[in-house]
Amino acid sequence: MAEEPRRIAEYLRSDDERPFIHKAFDRTLGDADRLAYAALVEDRDPERAEWLRLEVALHSRAADDPAVLARFVALARKIGLDYADALLREDIMNCGSDGAKQAGRRVRFAFACPKRWETLAPADDASVRLCQQCNERVYYCETVADAEVRAFAGQCIAIPRALADGGVQTVQLGRPDPVGHWADRLFSYGPGAPKHVDALVVLYSQQAELVGRSHVLNPKGVTVGRGLDNTIVLGGDSVSRCHARLERRDDGWWVLDNGSTNGTYVHDTQVQEARLAAGDLLKIGSTVFKFVAAPE
Repeated sequence: MAEEPRRIAEYLRSDDERPFIHKAFDRTLGDADRLAYAALVEDRDPERAEWLRLEVALHSRAADDPAVLARFVALARKIGLDYADALLREDIMNCGSDGAKQAGRRVRFAFACPKRWETLAPADDASVRLCQQCNERVYYCETVADAEVRAFAGQCIAIPRALADGGVQTVQLGRPDPVGHWADRLFSYGPGAPKHVDALVVLYSQQAELVGRSHVLNPKGVTVGRGLDNTIVLGGDSVSRCHARLERRDDGWWVLDNGSTNGTYVHDTQVQEARLAAGDLLKIGSTVFKFVAAPE
């Protein structure tokens, strides 16, 4: 019987790995961090160390060796696709397949592209790679303006996830829906444009259906706990009935622990009360939220 691939939840239980994974969630895990992470897990998990080093190499320089690309994909399956997806840095949008081209340009974002920037073939320009499946050039876009121009010209684009989600990192399990999660957030107009609100976004939860969910923060206050009368209801024995609350003050949002049994944490530090800054990770029970502040 084939061994079940591990899940990201298992890696998050390791104290020495958790800071690296949190950086990946926050889109701040650079090449040096990834190589240090590979060195850390080398002895206990050589396949994951190999995948991390391959990701760094393929991210900076495209490879046309099919064996290298096949190895990269095979390793991703072994180490867990949810883990690999969290650590990969770009998403490809505006699929150039024949089926997608039959729809309008905007609708083409509904066609999830299974390719990764790391697995595309090299081109004459470092910011361009070739999709051998669709026979299309894929353009790397670092700004929304560049992405808009190329996408509406009908070109395939690869964009950093931090650009695609407007600062709201959604951990995708399985194939994502680019219409709902990316395209509407990418463009600066249309019915799916992001609202100017503060929110908590679930980065990790043992309840898979909660991952990626966004909770808009009501200025009148927000409560978090196991009790059904809370604004945000969390399950699990590690969550108290009235665990914590969030208050809007003159200087921003504050989180306050309500004397919970297991504590409230900001970036792994237990707090009684703390002011939240954009990007802060808030942990209540086994659930990790990211605080997303509205644009100024």
